Amino acid sequence: MKAATLEDVPAPVDLMAGFYAEAGYTLNREHAAGVRGMTVEAAPDNAPAQKVYRRLGFAESPNGSCSRSRWRPHRRKSTQIKARVKPNASLCRHFNAMTRRQFLEAAAVPAAAALLERPARAATPEYKMGIATTSFSGNFPGPGGRGRGAGPRPVADTSIFLEKCQALGAAGIQSALGGDMAKLRAKAEEYGIWIQGMSQVPRNGDMAPLEHAFANARDCGATVIRSGMLSGRRYETFPTLEAWQDWVKTSQAALKLAVPLAEKYKVTLAIENHKDWTAEQYLEIFRTYQSEYLGANYDFGNNLSFMENPMEMAEAVAPYVKSAHIKDVAVQRYPKGFLMSEIPLGRGFLDLERMMAALLKGNPNLKFSLEMMTRDPLKVPCLTDHYWAVFPGGKAVDLARTLRLVESHQSAAPLPVVDNLPRPERDKVETENVEACLRYGREHLNL
Repeated sequence: MKAATLEDVPAPVDLMAGFYAEAGYTLNREHAAGVRGMTVEAAPDNAPAQKVYRRLGFAESPNGSCSRSRWRPHRRKSTQIKARVKPNASLCRHFNAMTRRQFLEAAAVPAAAALLERPARAATPEYKMGIATTSFSGNFPGPGGRGRGAGPRPVADTSIFLEKCQALGAAGIQSALGGDMAKLRAKAEEYGIWIQGMSQVPRNGDMAPLEHAFANARDCGATVIRSGMLSGRRYETFPTLEAWQDWVKTSQAALKLAVPLAEKYKVTLAIENHKDWTAEQYLEIFRTYQSEYLGANYDFGNNLSFMENPMEMAEAVAPYVKSAHIKDVAVQRYPKGFLMSEIPLGRGFLDLERMMAALLKGNPNLKFSLEMMTRDPLKVPCLTDHYWAVFPGGKAVDLARTLRLVESHQSAAPLPVVDNLPRPERDKVETENVEACLRYGREHLNL
C-alpha cells in the first residue's frame, strides 16, 4: 500500500497526531500512516508512552514488532522502540465515521490525563558515554563543577547534574554525591543511567568525609568513586623536590587509611593520574595495596605533560583500570615548552580507538566518562629548570621524544581561548563541545 503523507491522513488521525505532539512525540513524515486507523510504536519499558496509546484507544499487538519507531520524542533522537501497538478493533470500525468533534469528545479527557505523564526520554540513553562534572565550569548549579580555577565546588544535589546529563543523552555521570541518595538512585534507574562518585582522599588523617562519600555511593548504587590525590599540577604546585617528597609521604599514609574504607563499603576507589604521579609511581600504588577495591581512573591526556606517551601508559595501566576520563588533546609549541588543550573528540591527535581497546582489554566492563574541559590551553614549561626540579631522574630522551610528538602533531589553527568570554557565551561553547563529543563517540567509538 502506498504510504501517505501527513496531509493525506484522515482528519481524526491528524487530530490524534496533535495529541501525540502535545504528549512529547512527533510523527515522522517518511513513515506517516498509510493504513486506516494508523499504527504507532512505543518502547515496552516506556510505561508513560504506553498509557498514552491505551487511553487513546490502542491495544498492544499480540505479535509485537521490532521495526523502527514512527513516533519519536521531539526533543532529541529517541531510542529504538520495539513493541508495536495497533488500534482497538471497535475504534477502527467507526474511525472513518467519526467527526473531529466526536473524536474530541471521546479522546479529550484521556489525552489530557496523558499529558500529565509525558515522557522526556526513553529509558535507554541515546549514547553509551557518561559525563564528568569537570566538563562544566561556571554557574552550573550541580555538584563538582569547576569554578574559574577554584577547584571542586561544594557538593549540592547531584540529581540536578543527573537531569542535565539525561537531557544530553548521556549514559552515566561522574560527580560528587550530594542530596537525597534514594531519590538519586530512583532517578538513575528510571533513566537507565549509571553513577560514579567523586571525592578527595583527605591527607589530614580525618577520613570522615571520605567515609561519607563511600556511604553515599553505596546508597545511590555507585560502584566507583574517582579521586585525584593532587588538585593542581606537580610542576606548578611544588617549588622544590623536598616539598614534593613530603607530599608523597602524606599521600601514602592517606591511602593506607582510605583503602580499608573502600573494602568496607565495597565501592572501588579509582585514583586518577592527575598530573601528580609519573607512570611508574602511579602503577606502584596499585602494586603496593593490591586490593580489588583500589584501581585507576585513567585520564587519556594528563601524563603527556610528564613527557610520557598516552598510548603506552594506557597499555601499562589497563590491568588496574576501573574508570576512565576520555578526552582528546591538541598541542602547540611555545617558547618554554608546549601548550595542551582539550578539544572535542576526534579533533586532536590522540589515538582514541587504540587507547580504548587497550583499556577494555584490561577491563571489558569499563565505563568511560567524558572530560571535555573547555578552557584556555595549559602551559607545560618543560624547557625550564623549575619544571625538572620535581622530576628527579628525568631523561633527555623522553623530552626529545615528546617534543617531536608535539611538533609532528602541532595544531595548525590557534588553540581555543575561552576564559575571558562572557559567562553565557562560555556556557554555550561548553555545551556545544560536550554534544560534539557525544556524537563523535557514538559515530566513531561505539560509545
